[in-house]
Amino acid sequence: MRRPFLLVLAFAATSYADRIVLVSGAALSGEVVEETAAEVTIRMARGSMKIARARIGAIEREEAGTYRKREAAESLRAGLAARAVQLLEEALRGDPADTEAKTALIGALRARAKECGDAAQFADARAALGRLLELVPDDAAAHDALDTVVREEEGGARAVAAASAAAEDANFDFALATLHAWRRRSRAEDSRVREALGDVHASAGAHALAEGEHRAALDHFRAAAAYGERRRSGEGVAALRPIAALEAIAEGDLEGARRFVDAMESYPDRAVPVFLRALVAQASGRIEDAVRDYAEASRLAESGGASGAVVAFDEVRRRAAASLRAAIAVPGDDGARRFRETFLDPLRRSDDAEFFVVYAPTDAAAKEAGAAADAAYRRAAQELLGGVPAAPKAELVIHADRAVYLAADPRPEPGIVSSREGTCGVTYDTWTAPASPVTRIEAYAGDGGLLADTIPHEAAHVVQRRGLPAFRRGHWLDEGLATTFESERSRSARRARFARSVPAPLPEFVAMQSTPPEAGVEFYDQAHALVEHLRARGDDEEWRRFLSMFATRPFAECLAEVYAAGSVDAFERAFLDRGGR
Repeated sequence: MRRPFLLVLAFAATSYADRIVLVSGAALSGEVVEETAAEVTIRMARGSMKIARARIGAIEREEAGTYRKREAAESLRAGLAARAVQLLEEALRGDPADTEAKTALIGALRARAKECGDAAQFADARAALGRLLELVPDDAAAHDALDTVVREEEGGARAVAAASAAAEDANFDFALATLHAWRRRSRAEDSRVREALGDVHASAGAHALAEGEHRAALDHFRAAAAYGERRRSGEGVAALRPIAALEAIAEGDLEGARRFVDAMESYPDRAVPVFLRALVAQASGRIEDAVRDYAEASRLAESGGASGAVVAFDEVRRRAAASLRAAIAVPGDDGARRFRETFLDPLRRSDDAEFFVVYAPTDAAAKEAGAAADAAYRRAAQELLGGVPAAPKAELVIHADRAVYLAADPRPEPGIVSSREGTCGVTYDTWTAPASPVTRIEAYAGDGGLLADTIPHEAAHVVQRRGLPAFRRGHWLDEGLATTFESERSRSARRARFARSVPAPLPEFVAMQSTPPEAGVEFYDQAHALVEHLRARGDDEEWRRFLSMFATRPFAECLAEVYAAGSVDAFERAFLDRGGR
């Protein structure tokens, strides 16, 4: 009984691959490594499997060349061009006269050259095209592709060199413009250009920090991190963590501010984290804790000083006084009383709306605004949260005119976040009294888009605060989502403006934590376009997966896992193409 078994083993060893067709019609491909009267063992890429003889309908033997050509075709379909080239080169070495293998290899080399060119792997792209021209010397398309690869390789190198020279002269705007111009022009994702962008932003951040331009420095360090520069950007963000904490407080993100403060245990100026802790306590309505921490911060400031390139106590205190909703010397309940007496008491109050307490110049205006806010809140809650959350009523304040709306801004001086100049509405968390939090919307009568655009936009922000896990994870997402609840007229206008604009580079755009003061409209239009593009790429289930995942993971990882995007750069090219560029 052993002799037939040995003969079968010898036969299996000489064949390269086998195909077992089961009685059910399913088929398994691999290499038969052992056979007995009862079962057959097949070795596959994922491991070995024993199959009972009774389940097998037939065993089809395959020679090496046939196997390699079939595996190469499957590799190409799976996007594995390098594996396909390897298999077909082996097939051609086994049989140089195999014209089918040669034709397939030419196709695989084209795919490999494009794959490497798109990834800025220029040496590999040149190697693939060189081999292709060995097989087909007069292939015009291959010659053109090789010329393109060489131009892109040399052009990228020139752009990096020019940007580096400009950055050494502190001409950071020119350096970044040069790199972005090449990045937009090139079809490849050039790792050298991305690395140079990270370096230039890190250098620009260090320069801005030395000049005392802390907000600009923070933006540059965040952009540097977006391009993969970790060391200097990480050090810069750590030095500027007080500014990030002030941003969070001014935006009403007290939990985020607490996280920043908790991460400042080793901050050189010990007065700073204690002072920020006091600001968070005051904003939370814990006045006694705030008073205690203010006193401790003052004591530490008098007894010590800052060291190194950090934001010191005096700078943080100055910015806090100019930027926060409650001045540090004014108790929180007094600030709330002043707002009520100055801005709410002259208005008519209505409690008729389901989700809002409305203040407006007339009863009719309050009723109209309340109805619009209720409808927008209910729609946004259903779409973003899957249901309407139980929560206290928010406040909706419709000032008599724009002048009053601007006068109600507690940040009359330029501060950490943009003032409401240039806006039609704002949403924030505040306190009507100590330990009495409320979410408030402010807008103004006379705004042509009040009912159709401003109130729906701000109502979506209220919903985001009350249950969207991804809220505050990306300023672009917060605002982009809110714009989708505006009227079709407003959304169409945003699309048209975006199609005519020069958008911010996507890695930098998604790293922004607040609206750039000099480009507010452009920021909102790009955020709207990006959200629309993401939703259009897949179905509702994929969009919900993206929102859920983005709550805890980086933008690039979410793109790769949910939308199978190869990189942020590749996604950006598709995004801009869809926008009409």
